[in-house]
Amino acid sequence: MKKYLFILAALLITLTSFAQDGKMNKKQKKAKHFSEALAEKYDLDEAKTKEVYELKLTQMNKSGQIAKKKKSGEITVEEAKAQNKKINKGTSSSLMSICGATDKKAFNAELKAINQELKNAH
Repeated sequence: MKKYLFILAALLITLTSFAQDGKMNKKQKKAKHFSEALAEKYDLDEAKTKEVYELKLTQMNKSGQIAKKKKSGEITVEEAKAQNKKINKGTSSSLMSICGATDKKAFNAELKAINQELKNAH
């Protein structure tokens, strides 16, 4: 009887842990993959990887809000591009300091490559 109870408890714990992983939305998954890719490339510790994740998620959320405003007609296409450019530039600078990169042009090329890999993977 104890054996069956133990197996049932183990099964419930396993199912619960998988269910929690499934609660991530699309943006969270992309931000997680991005932060993991950057962490691998720049050998970041867990705290810096989490910081990268939060930055990327914030960037994606802000870009989504801008896209909604553009779609509803609150802002023009040019204004949306300018706002996205400003957000991306700020995020890039923050990521560069977290990763300890010094060559801005090369770092931005690496970010672009990582984003493209993630886009193709999903």
